[in-house]
Amino acid sequence: MKKKIVLCMLLGFLLAALPGCSFGDAKETSAKVESKDEDEDEEEDEKKSNRKADRNKDDEDDESDEEKSNSKRKSRKADRDSDEDDEDEKKDEESDSESKSKSRKKKSSAPVLGGDDVEGYEGFEHLYEEILMTDSKENEETGKRERKTITVYMPDDDYVMASGNYAYASCMGIYFHVELDPYLRYDADDYTLAENLEEYVASNYDPFYTTDYKDLDISEVQKLGKNAVKCTVEYCRYDSWDETYNSTFCTYYLTELEGGETVLVSVEINSESVTEKTEELLEELEAFYQFEINWDEERAEEKSSYYEENGRENFYSTGSFMFELPMSWQEDTEASDFETKVYAPGGDADYAGCMITVYEEYLDYDEDMDLYDALDEYSKEDIEEGLGTAVTSYSEEICETNLGEALKLEYRIDSGITSAEGVVYVIIGEYEVFTMQAFQMEDAIDDAFIVMDGILATGQIKEW
Repeated sequence: MKKKIVLCMLLGFLLAALPGCSFGDAKETSAKVESKDEDEDEEEDEKKSNRKADRNKDDEDDESDEEKSNSKRKSRKADRDSDEDDEDEKKDEESDSESKSKSRKKKSSAPVLGGDDVEGYEGFEHLYEEILMTDSKENEETGKRERKTITVYMPDDDYVMASGNYAYASCMGIYFHVELDPYLRYDADDYTLAENLEEYVASNYDPFYTTDYKDLDISEVQKLGKNAVKCTVEYCRYDSWDETYNSTFCTYYLTELEGGETVLVSVEINSESVTEKTEELLEELEAFYQFEINWDEERAEEKSSYYEENGRENFYSTGSFMFELPMSWQEDTEASDFETKVYAPGGDADYAGCMITVYEEYLDYDEDMDLYDALDEYSKEDIEEGLGTAVTSYSEEICETNLGEALKLEYRIDSGITSAEGVVYVIIGEYEVFTMQAFQMEDAIDDAFIVMDGILATGQIKEW
């Protein structure tokens, strides 16, 4: 472990000015970079201005079309609300609208997933027929190898992919995915449909694996009849191109057909990409797959606007360790590598003169580590040898943090031209060792030690 900590320190020291390379030179270089960035920013601003003008023009041209779309959404919402009433009341309300009657007539004559006479239907305007099949498996009763097959209907678009037991399509702001006998979890047969769907959705939106989902809302799993369940997910996500937050509404549906086949369907709708025909496509998907898809364009827009104004966050995760940084801090992708992540103001540690590094290593199955044993391994001379420079001050201790006990090493180095200081924390988790460092030069533009204090106070280690 000693070698790993010394390497972590070395990452910081490499930023310090060595003899013959003053910090002023670094500032001059940074100024040139900054000037270049300003030119690029002006060019980018001009592009954004042009895009905005194009959008405004499109908005004016489509104003009347949006009113029609709003009317269509209200009509569809009314259809859904009427389904909650008893059957007789529903029939009375439906007779009041000729358009609703036509829509219901279309739905009643359409095939449904797992039903009879599914093949060859041509009544859908936006869906086409596709066949899914599993790999062949040996039938324990007959000894013969057999496949499972089902007929499904997919959004008809250029961006469609069908292969074996799954298919997906992306069009009209909808990402659609359907899979026959999907892998949901290990020993899925020991759990109910509801338990399997809950585990599947939770694993897809684990915040330790991605911190991109903001204002995340996962519903409870809802049972739909005897052999079907549904779960909805809503979140905002940052669009770096337009520098805005868009809302995504997702619906996950899991069912077991009469023949024993399991089918997973997911529908994701992005608020930025929906078109006037999106509602029509949703109605046809609902007709065939027989579940209601969660989508409300007005509420999606409100959700995006609210988060844009009130909910800014800056979370990062290594996979097992999640933490928040100040809004001005980002990952320095040029300094980071697969094992060690580097974070700095503006995502540029060289310019900022300070940084946070996070190194995460998994323990071997039979490996046992103890902070007190590690403490005995270190000395000022070891660190000087590893860094190749004089350490003017050095201390070590075992301390308590919100993340648990930590080995804390503090050091200060001086090249003769400039100086720098750092603090390293080593925390042993259940299956991982986390080595974190705050490092800054004497003229750093921010205080990395305050940022590290925030990480230690609010960070979270994943519980397995």
